[in-house]
Amino acid sequence: MFIKSYKINTKVCDNLIKCFYENKNFHTEGTIGLNAVDKKIKDSTDLNVFNLNGNTDTINYYMALDKCINKYKKEFKFCDKDQKPWSVIQSPVIQKYKPNGGFKKWHYENNGDCNDGPLSSIKRHLVFMTYLNDVEKGGETEFFYQKKKYKPKKGLTLIWPAIWTHTHKGVVFPKAFTKRFCEDVIEYGNMQRDFTGLIGRHTDGNTLNKKDINNIQKTRDSNIAWLNDRWIYKEILPFIEKANKKTNWNFNIDVTENLQFTKYKLNQHYSWHCDSYPEPYNKPNSPDQHGKIRKLSATISLSDPSSYSGGELEFNFNEHGRSKKQNIRQCKEVLPQGAIVIFPSFVYHRVRPVTKGVRYSLVLWTLGYPFK
Repeated sequence: MFIKSYKINTKVCDNLIKCFYENKNFHTEGTIGLNAVDKKIKDSTDLNVFNLNGNTDTINYYMALDKCINKYKKEFKFCDKDQKPWSVIQSPVIQKYKPNGGFKKWHYENNGDCNDGPLSSIKRHLVFMTYLNDVEKGGETEFFYQKKKYKPKKGLTLIWPAIWTHTHKGVVFPKAFTKRFCEDVIEYGNMQRDFTGLIGRHTDGNTLNKKDINNIQKTRDSNIAWLNDRWIYKEILPFIEKANKKTNWNFNIDVTENLQFTKYKLNQHYSWHCDSYPEPYNKPNSPDQHGKIRKLSATISLSDPSSYSGGELEFNFNEHGRSKKQNIRQCKEVLPQGAIVIFPSFVYHRVRPVTKGVRYSLVLWTLGYPFK
């Protein structure tokens, strides 16, 4: 197999991650071959350690790595014996792969000369890779001929030959958002002021009496909070833009509403509805929304599916949900924690009653001028 795993102190990993974020001015897009960018093959954000000359954290990593390499040479003596002199001469690269990112194509590291300026005539001999954090799902490194996958564990360091026998690729993240992102949003959302979920043009529950609230809760019974935070928006919007293009909807959208943090507790639900209104918004005091309609809706599952029961998201694909003939499909794609589902706002959908636990989700609507 010739793939060996070793362990590096997790503090070294934490310091390298900190170093990565402290040096954003040196970040580049991940490249292949002769420094070409092709996100269909490799989608990452990279930091070449060469730019951090003399950095204590990188020196500590080199020292830890050297111990791993010496163990490898001791076990496989012919990787060192009768070989031309070799050493770690090409600078390591710290790489960040977001959800759905990765090195998605089968490749090996010695499929050409080292494309590194003055080192361009040097052939790669061994490959080393250290996982700097744990990944709950996805993100494995898969080896083709060995039929083996290695799960990311903080400090786990792999060393293997750079030749074709060890062709490998990254396994793409199956979820849009990490467990930590979801838990952070839940914690933050629960700190905000709680409102009763309303329907239609009702925007202020304080103007409604108890009878009105009871009538609304026959259709919708949930608790919500409004969020308007850039750190959340910047994670979500790229997925909406990508979906709008990839599906060929190509809706003209130019603004988003506030994020809705939604909490469905025991027996709470939302009956059949669509997110778009018959008429455009009449909001002269909000010029960015005035005269526009909701065009795309997005919902993100924040809860671990094992923490609640019920609360299924279902779509009704009949004629605007009004036909007696039902065409209902449960949206299983949204079940994993961190999954996002994006759909036209005129599609009818519902959330069935929660039967155990609490179901947390995040909802976002994008607006544009009415369809022509």
